[in-house]
Amino acid sequence: MRNGKIAKLLPTVRDELNLRMDNGENGGKLLRWLNALPEVKATLKASFGGLPISKQNLCEWRQGGFREWQLHYQWIHQAYELNRLTTDMEDVLDAPLLAGDMAKLLAVRYAALLNTWDGGANPKFERDLRLLRGLGQDIALLQRTLHRSSLQQIASDQRREDDSSKNKEKLRQLAMSPILARMEQNSMENMFAGFVDDQAAKRLAEFVIAIKFDLPLPKKPRPQPPGQTSRSNPEPSPVVASALCAERDQPPRTNPAPSAQPVKPSQSPPAPPGQTGSSLVKPKKEL
Repeated sequence: MRNGKIAKLLPTVRDELNLRMDNGENGGKLLRWLNALPEVKATLKASFGGLPISKQNLCEWRQGGFREWQLHYQWIHQAYELNRLTTDMEDVLDAPLLAGDMAKLLAVRYAALLNTWDGGANPKFERDLRLLRGLGQDIALLQRTLHRSSLQQIASDQRREDDSSKNKEKLRQLAMSPILARMEQNSMENMFAGFVDDQAAKRLAEFVIAIKFDLPLPKKPRPQPPGQTSRSNPEPSPVVASALCAERDQPPRTNPAPSAQPVKPSQSPPAPPGQTGSSLVKPKKEL
């Protein structure tokens, strides 16, 4: 791991420096640009006592970090070009069959060599035979490699297709879940209503439906503060409340018992003024 002044700079600054060096920018201009950057000044002050980047530092970086950066991007460029070349080749020929065509051509060479053999020991014939045998081994290895590569490509395509199918199925389920959940919630509430009250049955059905269809769990009902009535028993309106109070203050109404004939009140002489009804009773005579 490098620990020089340029190696301690931010990656963005180092990348821009490498690009400028790759474009052939001279050292003096690079040093003036580097030492004028605020982020470079901050790094140099924190790690190197504020000493600026020198020509020697830039030379060491050119031989070390810059060379590694060049090799890194050369490998990336070569890999990109190789992939582009193989893609262009697949457009005009079938690579797995190419090794088979080479094997056919080698078989023709074998046949031509055998036609020139007189059946005896011949140093030239043995040399040509060894050459063909080596080519046959190389072609066989190439065939196995291309076959393995073809199987890997098929497996990779199959995985991508499976992933695409899973994503489509997941999106379909996300779209259908709210509809299916609504359809099943009513029947589930009716099922739970035989064991608990209606409010608890509704909450339980919502909880089960949320788990089944991967929906957000329902929130717990907030406890009501004391002194407040529940929504299931709302307070009556002012008009209804006044009617109830008026009815409560009136004496209870009783229906008279029906009779065949009305009862006539007994007639008695009116009492003189200052006397009550009890004084009108005559006292009994003493014996």
